[in-house]
Amino acid sequence: MFRFVAIVFLFLTAAVTIQDAVAQDAGIWVKRWVVEQREASVTVAGLHFEETGVYALDGAFGARSLDVDSRVHVELANPEIRRRVTRVLTEDGEVREGESEGRRRLRNPVRRDLLGSADRLLFPAQLLESQEPRGPVEPERLGGQDVFRLVTVAASPDDAVESVVWHFARPSGRLVQARAIVRGEGRGTLVVDMKYGRQEGLDLPVERTIEGSFEVRRRTRTFTVLVDSRSTITLAAIDAL
Repeated sequence: MFRFVAIVFLFLTAAVTIQDAVAQDAGIWVKRWVVEQREASVTVAGLHFEETGVYALDGAFGARSLDVDSRVHVELANPEIRRRVTRVLTEDGEVREGESEGRRRLRNPVRRDLLGSADRLLFPAQLLESQEPRGPVEPERLGGQDVFRLVTVAASPDDAVESVVWHFARPSGRLVQARAIVRGEGRGTLVVDMKYGRQEGLDLPVERTIEGSFEVRRRTRTFTVLVDSRSTITLAAIDAL
């Protein structure tokens, strides 16, 4: 009986010690995951994604809905992300790349500076390296799954990605979800939720939601636009070094 109690005590003590060690040093946790992702991407030059999204917009000219298809290229060596819209479907019909009036380039309806910052979540290891932990890593439940929760904030006051809440699966350490607050030039704020899956050893995006508002200028007037979007993201190709 005493032996059983002693074993249980040792087990609980070890469990608490492990949890405390994780909670006390968020910096170690961040570095370990980033190093793991960097090692998995050592032979990767770039990532190509295909994104299909539905955007609900509400502004001065009323509410409208758009289906938008895009191709996105992320270069790992440099913090460069290139996005190209290939198709837009509105209530008036469908327009594909190269078919717009005057052959103007199709654009995503979210303001460019905000969308560019939100796209940094496509390769989260780069983003996490530019952030600083705020508080300990804490265990919790997310959608019925055991996860670790980590909060980070921008290391620079000029960084538009103000803060991120990261959720890593327990005990594997894989990234499963991140929620970022993005603030743009002037008035503009987005809440970006990204879900991830492990592909080729990397934690890469599979779904994204964006909610928020931003201002746009039309001639001499400024309007506020509300946006709510849901997107599916697929890894289309990997550029090898």
